[in-house]
Amino acid sequence: MDTLKKHTLYVGLNDKDTKTQLVSNPMAMDIVNKVCGDCSIQEITGYYTHDNGEKVKENTLKVELLFKEDNQVLNYCQDLKRLLNQESIALNIENINSRLV
Repeated sequence: MDTLKKHTLYVGLNDKDTKTQLVSNPMAMDIVNKVCGDCSIQEITGYYTHDNGEKVKENTLKVELLFKEDNQVLNYCQDLKRLLNQESIALNIENINSRLV
């Protein structure tokens, strides 16, 4: 097995300004795929507190990335924040043992 980093992004789908979802889940998944390339995407429910203290429940995409460098993933996050009008994206980085077989 090879030790590598697994990056997991949690991308809420509510627009940061309107606090409502303006982009459908399938369209958001297409945007994520175009930005990130190879990935696994799950639809989940997220709860988020905005910078102004407002709490929201929103559809969220959990995006798992393997075989990517940290700087690539940080660039993906910036692109997704802009394209989906997000205040932030949660990023989890884990060291795992994995390989393609």
